[in-house]
Amino acid sequence: MHHDGGKGAMSTLRFLLKAKQLGANIDTKDSMLAFMQSGTPEAKEALSVLAPSTRNRAQEDPSRFLNTWYVSGPIKVAEYALRGEIIHRKWTSTQSIDNKPETEPNNAPPTTTESAPPPNLTPRERLEAARIRSMPKPNFDYQAVYVLGCGVPEQNNLRAVIGAELALKNGASYMTSGGPTTKFRAKGTTEGESAYNYVTSNPEYNRKFEEQNITGAIEDKSTNTSENFEKLIKYAKNKGLKKILIVTTETGNGTRKGHGAEGARRLKKLYPEVEVSFYAPENPNIDRNVLA
Repeated sequence: MHHDGGKGAMSTLRFLLKAKQLGANIDTKDSMLAFMQSGTPEAKEALSVLAPSTRNRAQEDPSRFLNTWYVSGPIKVAEYALRGEIIHRKWTSTQSIDNKPETEPNNAPPTTTESAPPPNLTPRERLEAARIRSMPKPNFDYQAVYVLGCGVPEQNNLRAVIGAELALKNGASYMTSGGPTTKFRAKGTTEGESAYNYVTSNPEYNRKFEEQNITGAIEDKSTNTSENFEKLIKYAKNKGLKKILIVTTETGNGTRKGHGAEGARRLKKLYPEVEVSFYAPENPNIDRNVLA
């Protein structure tokens, strides 16, 4: 049983990611305990991302704090650190659901708000977010949004925002992908990890994901679209996902025309049981893009 609430759970996972980025070995409780008690600037920086109440608990009794994640948490941290497959997350759940098919209903209604997107996005991101908020909900009732990574950080972030808006639109799972390509490897991260962090570090998306009980996942070992889909199919079958929306962009650095349709066809070929569609700003008609 995991004892943190939604915000505590999310900030703790961000803490683990930050610690890993700063050079900590998060494979074992002992190595993380040593890192937390070291008093180094890196340890202080990592602790700073925790929610205030969670940070206080971590500083008062770091060993007990770590027990939640290394002994009884919803993920095994060694698996989390070495993510060779997609890691499943459900921020607001207090129990592990890793072995349950993802068929339970989402009790929170999908967002219908047409309010202005978060102000701390780039102008292009705000434009695309506003566009999605204003469009009608599609007939294609997708269960999961799968964001294809991009080696260009600006495009990677844009895709992440588009995917988050589409996940909220339909109350769907939110999944980012992409491995340690050149520009991300230089920063000690991956396309998938960076995309997910970009969205969940935004207070508005953080709040809405929790309100709508959005499930999140990262796939961060792949280096091309084929590898993306190999891992996605394994994850989708395990979670019972049969309707998937692929998100990409098709103009700008690091992109190519037809990427969405190509990805949808490839996924359908590899996983015939799935219903798949795609969304790109250049080709946004989700219902018309469906491959049944």
